[in-house]
Amino acid sequence: LSQHLASNRCKEATALYAKNRVALSGAEEPKMFDCLMSAGDFFRAYDLSKKRVVVKDLAAKLPWLYRLEASALKTGNTKEAYGAAKDVLALSKIYKVGDFSGVAFDAAALALEYKDGVMMAEAANIIDNRYPSDSRSITAYKAAARLAISKNDTLSNLKYSERIYNLQNKLKIFVETPWVEFNYASALAKSGAHKKAANILEALLQKQLSAEDRTRALFELSSNLVSAGERTKAKTTLNECIKINNNSSWKKLCQDSLDILK
Repeated sequence: LSQHLASNRCKEATALYAKNRVALSGAEEPKMFDCLMSAGDFFRAYDLSKKRVVVKDLAAKLPWLYRLEASALKTGNTKEAYGAAKDVLALSKIYKVGDFSGVAFDAAALALEYKDGVMMAEAANIIDNRYPSDSRSITAYKAAARLAISKNDTLSNLKYSERIYNLQNKLKIFVETPWVEFNYASALAKSGAHKKAANILEALLQKQLSAEDRTRALFELSSNLVSAGERTKAKTTLNECIKINNNSSWKKLCQDSLDILK
C-alpha cells in the first residue's frame, strides 16, 4: 500500500485499502484521502476524515476539517459539511492560514441552504479577495444574492447581482443570463436607479432570448423608461413587445401598459 501511494497509483491503493482496511501512517492518510476522493469512493474518504478530526490539536485538526467538509458534501451530509465549513473558516482566521480558502465556494452554497448571513458574508469576502476572476465566483455570488432576496435585503442583493453581472461580462461566461439581468435591473429599480436598470435590460435584449424572456425584458424596460421620464421611448418598446409572436402574460402587460400610455 505504501509503495502504491508513494508512486501515486491510486487505483491499486484504494483497492487494497478497501479490501484490507490496513493501517496508514500519518503521512499516508492525506494521500489516501485524495486517492479515495479521486476514485469517487466518498464514503471511505468521509470515514477517514471523520476519524482524524477528533485530534485535540486545532492546527492539526484544520486540514482534516477541510477534508471532512468536502467528503461530507459528496456523501450528501450537508449538515455536517455546513458545520465543518464554519470551523474551517473560523480556524483559518485564527491561525492565519489561507491554504483552505477554497472552502468559501462550498460555504456560500451551504450558507444559502442554512440561511446563515454571517457565514455568507465571510465566504463572499474571501471570494472577493482571493478569487475575483474565478468562474466559480459567479455561482457563489448568486447564492449570496438569493440569500439576500430571501431576507428582503435589497442592498445586498444589488451588491452581489452587480458582481455576477460584471464578472460574467469580464469572463464572457453568461451562465446566469437572463436571471442576473432581471434580478439586477429589479434591484436597481427598487433603489431608484431606473436609467441604469434600463441600460441593463437594453444590453440583455442584444442577447439571444426566448420569446417569453424577450417580452419580459421589453416590458420591464418600458417600466423603467417611464420612471426615468422617457415615455416616448417606452411606447416604442411596448410596440416592439406586442409584435412578438407569443401569448405570455408579459405580452399582455405590454398591451395594457401601452393602452395606459396612449
